[in-house]
Amino acid sequence: MKEIAIAILVAVIFSTVLVTAIVVGTGKSEIAECTKWSQEADAYPGYFLASWQDQQCRANGIIINVPVVK
Repeated sequence: MKEIAIAILVAVIFSTVLVTAIVVGTGKSEIAECTKWSQEADAYPGYFLASWQDQQCRANGIIINVPVVK
């Protein structure tokens, strides 16, 4: 019985760590993409974003002042 409780606890801890790593990694990846797009927008005249890109960046607090194609 004690072994089952320990196994369940380990599984819960492992799952929590895994989900946290995925969430944090995804957030950092999204921010890196937005930073790249912002730099590209500064470098290339006529640059634009797709609506999903604009939404992703705004959700991460990054505003890129270029046209958005819907």
